[in-house]
Amino acid sequence: SVIDRDVCFLAKEELFLPNKIFAYIISKLNAIRLKRGGIDIDAIRIAIKMIHNGYPLVIFPEGTRNLTDKLLLQGKPGVVFIMMKANVPIVPAFIIGSNKSIFSLIFKKQKLSVTFGKPIYPDVWKGMKTKEARIYLVNLIMDKIRKLYEEKSNNS
Repeated sequence: SVIDRDVCFLAKEELFLPNKIFAYIISKLNAIRLKRGGIDIDAIRIAIKMIHNGYPLVIFPEGTRNLTDKLLLQGKPGVVFIMMKANVPIVPAFIIGSNKSIFSLIFKKQKLSVTFGKPIYPDVWKGMKTKEARIYLVNLIMDKIRKLYEEKSNNS
């Protein structure tokens, strides 16, 4: 285990709908149901509460799994909104193997590799207007993730 405590995740609402067993499992894994296509105030409040209760929040800055041949998709500025509101550091991470379905990761024992970067502390975005800070932060995070990939590639 990389992290010695429970974490929570944002999970699109559609993952909770088709299969009650899967919905139960991801709920037990601290998945927070997120309505996409707008601002989900309830999910934001729950996420901030979980963070303040000591649960690190895992957010994928691209907003989805990357199923393309591209190294990274474009980051979405909205993903940093929760971290800014919670006023906590952001730890960029590069994940190899996350393009596989959760079922293949569990049942086929696929490899998943995670490389963590250095935290980005709240003082980086202090004094910026919210929209400006969100764009700056998501670009900074995506740049740091790209650099983690390059470092991992150079060390392999």
